[in-house]
Amino acid sequence: MFDPTDPIDPDDQLMAELGDLFGRTDPVPSPVTLAAYAAIELRDLDAQLAELLSDSAVEDRELAGVRSTATPTRLLTFSLGEDEYIEVDVAEDGETRALTGYVVPSSEGRFAVEHASGALEGDLDEHGRFSIDGVPSGPARLRFLLPGRAAIVTPWLPI
Repeated sequence: MFDPTDPIDPDDQLMAELGDLFGRTDPVPSPVTLAAYAAIELRDLDAQLAELLSDSAVEDRELAGVRSTATPTRLLTFSLGEDEYIEVDVAEDGETRALTGYVVPSSEGRFAVEHASGALEGDLDEHGRFSIDGVPSGPARLRFLLPGRAAIVTPWLPI
């Protein structure tokens, strides 16, 4: 309990007590901890980070009172700079997701979907298109390896 004679900052004491309380009553779920470790392990300081421009899941929530039906897939748009972007469709299939999309400007290359339990890899065709099934739901990010440039990664997002 709080002791006013203790030289330790009372806010630190309170935060420690709250952390202990929540650790006992509502611990962090194991998949969240695994995803955090995966995010740290899979970081690449030399990679170019693609900025999330739009997420239809957010837009659908904002327009929920206006629309009568939900969008069957989720559309993500990432920017790499002027006239460079990535479009990704995320389709739910039970506990997994199917991702399809393309890179502009088009380029052949490789891509990976990194998630808490590993990564799934594939090829970009000559038009910069990609597709992959069986991505587990949860936090994930995309990594693109294109000829002549640093790796491109998206931020981690729940899919």
